[in-house]
Amino acid sequence: MRNGDSSPGRLEALINNAGIGYGGPLELLHPDHLRKQFDVNVLGQVAVTQALLPALRAAHGRIVFMSSVGGRVATPHARDRRGGGDRVGGDNGGLQDSGLCRG
Repeated sequence: MRNGDSSPGRLEALINNAGIGYGGPLELLHPDHLRKQFDVNVLGQVAVTQALLPALRAAHGRIVFMSSVGGRVATPHARDRRGGGDRVGGDNGGLQDSGLCRG
């Protein structure tokens, strides 16, 4: 995109910053909320990355994965967030190891 219009241009960067979280005691968290959280926090970022990889490769672009500190630090009633945060960080390393990301 150029200048905010819809004309094609070089895609030089993708910043994956999607994230939602549901808190509370694990026994009270509804499975549908946990699925939605995983869909947004992990599968959503994977889908966007897969869709944009050809354009990023062509432009020698960069990918940045953002995740919450909640993926690294355990806090009360936020246990459900750890899986998504850790998964996002793991995706970045996997892309680097496969040669899809540089730097």
